[in-house]
Amino acid sequence: LDAQLAFFYREHPGRAFLSLSLFFLSWLVEAGEAYIIFWLLGHPVSLSLALCLDALAKLFTAVGFFIPASLGVQDGGNILLTLGFRLGATLGATFSILRRVREAFWMGLGLILALGEK
Repeated sequence: LDAQLAFFYREHPGRAFLSLSLFFLSWLVEAGEAYIIFWLLGHPVSLSLALCLDALAKLFTAVGFFIPASLGVQDGGNILLTLGFRLGATLGATFSILRRVREAFWMGLGLILALGEK
C-alpha cells in the first residue's frame, strides 16, 4: 500500500493535491455545518470552536470505526465535547440527532437512487 501511494503521489502530483484539497474542504464544510447548527439552535459558537468541535468529534468517530455508523460512540463523543466546552449535554445530544438526521437523509436518498437503477 505504501508503494502504491508513493507511486500515486510521484506520478500524479496534481491529482494527489486535488484529493488532499477536497479532503480538507470537506472538513471545513462539516465545521461550517456545526457552526450553522449551533447558531440555529440558539447557541452561536465561533468558527474556531466549531472547527475544534468537529475535529475532536472525528477522533470519536475514528475510535468507533468498527461499530456500524459509530452508533453511540459518535453521539456520546459529541455530548462529552459539548460538556467539556460548557455548552451542555442537551445541546450535544440535539447536535448529534441533527447530524444523524442529515446522515439518514443522504443514506435514504442513496438507497432510493440505487433501487431506481435496477
